[in-house]
Amino acid sequence: MSRTPFNNKWITTASSILIQTTTGTPSTFGIYSSALKSSQSYTQSTLDVVSVFKDLGANLGLLAGLLCTQSIIKDRDHDRNHRHYGPRIVILVGSVLCFVGYFGTWLTVVGVFGRLPVAVVCVFMALAGQSMPFFNTADVVTSVLKFREYSGTAVGIKRENLHERMGFLGLSGAILIQVYRTIFKNDSTGFLLMVSILCTLNPLWLMWFVNIHEGYDDNEKEPLNSFSIVIIVLAAYLVAVIILESVISLPLWAHILVLAGILLILASPVWIAPKAIRASSYEAKKTSFVEEQLPDAEKDKVGYHRLPDLTDREGIPSDILTEEESNINLLQAMRTVNFWLLFLASACGIGSRLATLNSITQIGELATRPRRPALWYPYGEYGIP
Repeated sequence: MSRTPFNNKWITTASSILIQTTTGTPSTFGIYSSALKSSQSYTQSTLDVVSVFKDLGANLGLLAGLLCTQSIIKDRDHDRNHRHYGPRIVILVGSVLCFVGYFGTWLTVVGVFGRLPVAVVCVFMALAGQSMPFFNTADVVTSVLKFREYSGTAVGIKRENLHERMGFLGLSGAILIQVYRTIFKNDSTGFLLMVSILCTLNPLWLMWFVNIHEGYDDNEKEPLNSFSIVIIVLAAYLVAVIILESVISLPLWAHILVLAGILLILASPVWIAPKAIRASSYEAKKTSFVEEQLPDAEKDKVGYHRLPDLTDREGIPSDILTEEESNINLLQAMRTVNFWLLFLASACGIGSRLATLNSITQIGELATRPRRPALWYPYGEYGIP
């Protein structure tokens, strides 16, 4: 464990989770799409073209993956500084893309540039969407390297799995929409400005706590389960709120209380992390004390011994990957059947989801309930009925 209080895997995990709570901005497109459409006098087909570029940016993670490979994975064994600066470089690039994309879109909506060519607006939206893969990639890679025994749980806490939005990323759109309903009700332009600032500054501040921490300790499962419980509680709370809002009209003070409750739940990881640090420290001291009390002969029996090399497949279950298999590059992965099965499943699922999302506000307007469907969408994205 590092001697620096803020340099450990649990502080990194909590910081990554809080970054993810503001990265689901593509899900909020339905809020400001009408303002963009009217300010630029777009037809629905033109707006669909703009949204396609947003989706390309949000789902094309090749650049983020290449930067992550170069700044985190390849160099982490050669330069210890990359354990600190690698994830931060990826998050920094994502923050720049987020600000340029959303702030440029806001300037377009308020008319600073007048009527821009559609291609320029498409570039703004593509940059805005492209920020999400950079945030996700940095958070997911650090999670996998930190929690090799529970990598599936750690990744699921933070982001998506195939076309289903899971974890804090899936709920971030719903959280941002509650902020919109409380502070920017019917002011989509102000909301867009808030997104460009908040979703840029939040990662920029928290990235200083995101580091690479490899290694295993016996106290990983319980804190990760606690983070999962936070997700379930937050999802249930948001669903209960949106159902209540559909039944009765909540006054402003009620919306403020709802938002305060969301912020209180989001503060839970900040409380879980120090508790996990104390538990790990206690276990380490307990183990050290027990070993010190043992006679020298007994210490030899319980001492550390080199584990068999995983490259020797004899006696090792077939579902355990060797080091070489778990670190294949993109070109090597593209030569496997599993890669293309995952690609096909993702493409089919994401396509239908994005087509619905991009037209959700227009569907609501035809149903004489403007923007109401856009408020429901992130909850269904999480998989909660």
